[in-house]
Amino acid sequence: MKIFIFFLGMILTFQSFSIVPCWAETNERPFWTKQSSFMEGEDLFVVGIALHAETVEEGRKRAFENAKVGLMNFAQVTDVEAKGLVSETKATFEETNPIGMVTVYHLLRVPAKKLVEIQGHLQEQTRLQGQAFEKSQRDLQLVQQAVVSRYQRLEEQNRQIQETLDSMSRLQESLREKALRFEHAHTEVEQLLQQLSAKVKDTQPTSTSFASPAMNYNSTKKKSMAEPLLRRFKDTENKLDAQAAQLKDLSKRAKVRLTEEDERARALEKRCKYLVRGMTREEVGQIMSEPAEQYLNIPSKTSSSKYRYMNKRGATGIISVGFAYNELVDSLDGCPGKSFH
Repeated sequence: MKIFIFFLGMILTFQSFSIVPCWAETNERPFWTKQSSFMEGEDLFVVGIALHAETVEEGRKRAFENAKVGLMNFAQVTDVEAKGLVSETKATFEETNPIGMVTVYHLLRVPAKKLVEIQGHLQEQTRLQGQAFEKSQRDLQLVQQAVVSRYQRLEEQNRQIQETLDSMSRLQESLREKALRFEHAHTEVEQLLQQLSAKVKDTQPTSTSFASPAMNYNSTKKKSMAEPLLRRFKDTENKLDAQAAQLKDLSKRAKVRLTEEDERARALEKRCKYLVRGMTREEVGQIMSEPAEQYLNIPSKTSSSKYRYMNKRGATGIISVGFAYNELVDSLDGCPGKSFH
């Protein structure tokens, strides 16, 4: 401590300067009026000067205030009393110039040890504020990472839903085409059967003895031609059934996904009604139980958390919670039945 005070005195000695009005006799002034500040023992002395005051009282007041300003500049504080730095008036010196204006010198004494303690306390405060700022930056980075991760998951879910819808659309189109082909094949079969029936009638003999063999032959021929067509019908029907089952499964998965999103949306709409002014960001997170997108407005020093959701009809919504400069809730938008600003 004594070494620091010694060096402090050396620095102040080099910084000192003289303020000598042209009309004054320098030999009549005390030695301290020629310096701005100096060390003596365990004390720091600061000199305040008021030039060309109209009255002695005004000069004393201005000189005292100037001495305090010099002390605050030296100690790097904005309020010496608030920091516990008590100053003591040691002396004043007054002189009047030929035109009647008064110059006043005011000498303040401050314990150097107390000044060193205050400067150390200010350095510690600065260090703690720096650590708090770094922690806030780390927390903000974590929140941003969570928001990015949530956004990526939502993008993936939207992509999967879009792929499912596209697949369903393609399947529906394929089913329509195959149904048309099936209908066309069915028409061809009916026409073929009609032709076969006409041929059978045309070739039917009048003799009773030959009736039975001829009918058996035509029946066999008709059956041999119809069997491949029936197999084609069955194959087409099986394929249509399989595609219909696949389409039904895709539709079911999409409905389940929308149901899950709808449950989350209803949960958010219920939870947001418990939000009130003055809550902290941690309390909001505990109530909503969902990661949110964080937005920061640097000019106004405000921020907001946005919760996005989708209901079972596919409609999306946003619940926005605003935070003031002190990280407390001051606004709510998008919450059904409740909002404030």
